[in-house]
Amino acid sequence: MKIQILNCGGTIDKSYNPAREIFEHTKTHLPQILNQARIKNLEIETEELFLKDSLDMVEKDFQQVTEACEKSAFEKIIVMHGTSKMVESAKLVAAKKLSKVIVFFGAMIPYELAQTDAMFNLGFALAAVETLPNGVYIAMNGEVFPHDKVKKNGAEATFETV
Repeated sequence: MKIQILNCGGTIDKSYNPAREIFEHTKTHLPQILNQARIKNLEIETEELFLKDSLDMVEKDFQQVTEACEKSAFEKIIVMHGTSKMVESAKLVAAKKLSKVIVFFGAMIPYELAQTDAMFNLGFALAAVETLPNGVYIAMNGEVFPHDKVKKNGAEATFETV
């Protein structure tokens, strides 16, 4: 099965900079994450769109995500995205009514940290993109949500049904 992963950064891709005492984007961790997942029977192509916290995304970034999904030759797409603006981005992609399965995922805790949810959420997104019918979804916290029936609960650091 062929799957494309479009990378937008988000918390999952942040690294700690001890000199500045902040988490920031310096490079993607996606190759490490995929290597650690030991995926053997899937053909995965990755494309880095940008590396940003979704709180910093502007209209041009949302448009870039939408256009990348639209122009992709793949019918199964995963979008690695910051969780703060994931729902908004998914709704914009869904408005294009593409005949593809598109699954957004991210992490509440950076991949580099021991308590990360990155690996679980990636695995869940891969299972979702392989089995769901055409549409746009968010795969987080062990659940799959249709793009128009989900919201982020910031206080609980989870996603939930609207």
